[in-house]
Amino acid sequence: MNRLTDEALLSGIEAYMKKKRQELPLTIRHKKKGFSTFSPHGIPSPHITILLRTPGCSWLRESGGCTMCGFVIDSLYPDPDIAADDIITQFTDEIGSYDHLGEPLTVSLFNNGSFFNAREIPVEAQYHILQSLAEDERVREVRIETRPEYVSHIFLQKIVPLYKKTCTELHIAIGLEISNDLLRALTIHKGFTFSQVQRAGRVLISPAYLDIYLLLKPPFLTEKEALEEIIHSLTACSALLPSTVFITPCKIFPTTILMDLAHHGHYRVPWLWSLLECALIFSRGRFPFRLFLVSGVPVDEEPVGGVVGAKNCGKCDQTVVDTLDYFNRYQSVPDDLPGCSCRREWEALLLRDAPPIRERIMNFLQVVGS
Repeated sequence: MNRLTDEALLSGIEAYMKKKRQELPLTIRHKKKGFSTFSPHGIPSPHITILLRTPGCSWLRESGGCTMCGFVIDSLYPDPDIAADDIITQFTDEIGSYDHLGEPLTVSLFNNGSFFNAREIPVEAQYHILQSLAEDERVREVRIETRPEYVSHIFLQKIVPLYKKTCTELHIAIGLEISNDLLRALTIHKGFTFSQVQRAGRVLISPAYLDIYLLLKPPFLTEKEALEEIIHSLTACSALLPSTVFITPCKIFPTTILMDLAHHGHYRVPWLWSLLECALIFSRGRFPFRLFLVSGVPVDEEPVGGVVGAKNCGKCDQTVVDTLDYFNRYQSVPDDLPGCSCRREWEALLLRDAPPIRERIMNFLQVVGS
């Protein structure tokens, strides 16, 4: 199929995502109240995750957003406005609830979008929050997320000196998801290219630490294709020189294409065996970054829930998760790997072929549009 067909598929996906977002439950949330979780066994240190409620991701507002993302359900959407004081109050109240904790601490800031987008978090609030964390002697690592187009030399010139004076690391994460531009556009509707991530990486590489998020099994991909794309993406990430790469399995959220694919029997959340395979592949290779495998437990790893991201048959799930936890801590797999009869089912899936990806997407749009 030619480029015009790809553009038609992208238009169809965007139109459908905009339609799905109209089904969002409109929950009225207080602009001055955020949310947070704490994990005493976080890596590399006890981990505070603070959810700042903002108007939601601008990419979602403009185009319907990414096909699998349902985090907007925990934002202030559809309210388009928020003041810097509101965000600062959210942050101050949440971080203040952990005054009793000692060092070292990791603090992740999550806002259902891009931290550096001034339409989501006003610049005054961005600076206040990052300055406060830089001056907190307990904090050893700060993590924020952003789309690549919002990474700016100008803002970093103000922030980085704050962190250079301390032993606190500033980590800025970008959700690349997969390295293949065409597949990222068609299956995730991400709205940016690998070259944009490369540009952002060059801006960040000296003043801060670049982290990359990869997505295991985006919509429309088979288990086999999903694992192949992760392998390709890990290799591509080496050129970006990230500090850490996170592999996150897809979850099924309301008002997403992923939910409809699952409803029609065309999608299953990734297998934990696939995550374990990522650990094995990483252990055999030489990659210039740390790898962290997110098993999908919502309470420990994300401030909002949703369907658990990866699973096996149920009997072996916890054993495999324990192995993934071991890998995250030591960056190697243990000698005694878990086993289960369901692994044969997973192995069979890796041998199964599927129709061309464009054909799958077109058939889906025809079914849901009829």
